[in-house]
Amino acid sequence: MAANKLKSLDINETIGSITLTDRETSIDVPRLDISKIIRIVKFIGTDGIRIYSRLRELLQNDELTSFERIIAVVEELKEEQLIRVVAIILDIDDKEALKLDLNEILDVLIVLSDNTNLDKTFTQVRTLAKKMFQVEIPDFQTIIQERFPAAETETVTVEVG
Repeated sequence: MAANKLKSLDINETIGSITLTDRETSIDVPRLDISKIIRIVKFIGTDGIRIYSRLRELLQNDELTSFERIIAVVEELKEEQLIRVVAIILDIDDKEALKLDLNEILDVLIVLSDNTNLDKTFTQVRTLAKKMFQVEIPDFQTIIQERFPAAETETVTVEVG
């Protein structure tokens, strides 16, 4: 019975569209369905962990200067790896996703944010983590404050003379 109800659901496959920089072409922004989420999680869980491990080694290498570490990290990253999540979201291959410009990618993310209840999703994940694993996931504000603490301000006096 549930299968029949699911088949009868009228689920819109797209949640919006964006107009590309050429102002003539528009592309649909698909729903972020569970299949895409699984693909993103698999990417982060496999390639993401490998990338992190390699970059962590580079960043902890005391034989390199800070500048050399930055160069090594940038050289290590592949364009396809950096754009992979956007490619998954749009259901396009990595090479096509690399053709999008920064504003187009930001437009896609804005459409997703506008049309996906991210607050509800985050709250549900927090609730599930607490119930299943007895883990408290902090709210976004706490995460931001922990990761990016306010910089101490220093008063500078300038003498004009």
